[in-house]
Formats: sequence, C-alpha cells, structure tokens
Amino acid sequence: MARALREAGPEPEERETVLALDLRELPASVTDRLRTLGDVRSVDVAGLADYERISRESGRKDSAAERTRLARTMAEQPDGMQVHVAYRDGAPVSGGRLYLPVGGALENHGAAELAGGRTVPRHRRQGLFTATVLSRISAAVAAGANTLWVDALPTSAPILGKLGFTPVTWTQPYVLAVTPAPPAPPAAA
Repeated sequence: MARALREAGPEPEERETVLALDLRELPASVTDRLRTLGDVRSVDVAGLADYERISRESGRKDSAAERTRLARTMAEQPDGMQVHVAYRDGAPVSGGRLYLPVGGALENHGAAELAGGRTVPRHRRQGLFTATVLSRISAAVAAGANTLWVDALPTSAPILGKLGFTPVTWTQPYVLAVTPAPPAPPAAA
C-alpha cells in the first residue's frame, strides 16, 4: 500500500501513534495535577489570535488559514471544539484543541479527541504542553466524555504515556502536494 501511494504522488509524513485514555479511571497522578494547571484557559474566537501566534512561532506556515478554519468551526459548532492556551508572563506559549462530539454523539460514544498540540520552541521542556493536555482532559471530563484519544507524533507520545494514555494503533499520514492551476487566459474581446 505504501509503495502504491508513493507511486501515485503522495509523500509520507511522520508516523503517528494513536493513544487513548479512559477518563473514568484517571490515574491519581493525573487527577492531582488537574488542580494546579497554572495560566491555561479555553479561549474564544478572539483568543484564536494567541493560538495563531503559537503556531507561527512554532514554524507552521498555514497559521492564518488555520485560524480562519478554527473560527468557522467555533461559530458553526460552539460546543464541538475548544482551544486551550497556556500563557507565560502574559504571552501565549503553548496550546491545543479539544473536539467534543455534538448532537448526542457524546452520550452514545463518549469519545473526545485531542489535536493541534504545540509549544513555542523556546518554551519547550517546561511542562506547558502537559498543562494544556491536562486542561483539555479536565474539560473533556466536565463535558461527560468517557474516552479521550489522540494521534501523537513521536515527540508527544511519551509525554501522553506519562499521563496514562495507552497506544492502541498507529497511522501513517500521506500528503499530496497540489500545484494550483494557472489562471485562465483573458477572454477574447
């Protein structure tokens, strides 16, 4: 399959581990830490500027387009997504998203998803990514989720494992670079 995909054009990205956390049986080491998160909060649409700043300072090239997509998601499904941001000395330095099923799906399946975790490079290894994960765990529990899952890069998987997440499988993302079509020539007069 991998060979067929590459021959068709998509390029493989870094393999990700899918991890899950049973929110009904959180380790004491996690529940104790939920009370001491520091300056981490769920932001509104205006606060997406802070998440965009984190993305840009983390080297993401599409941070403005991502902000637009996230604002649209917040407007269309206000209960379906939260963005949590950690601040250090008033500046946004780490963040991540929490997706909650809407329309009764939470009651039926009980699963929520973590995504988009990132930390400004000069603030890494200070517990800020962990703080944003803990903040999102707390929000998922408050929303009634039973399970939390995440696709994690090799840099995040060990951190998530220390919080009780268990590997269940892996994914291999592929990206197809699409070249925009040239503009159409002007119509003849």
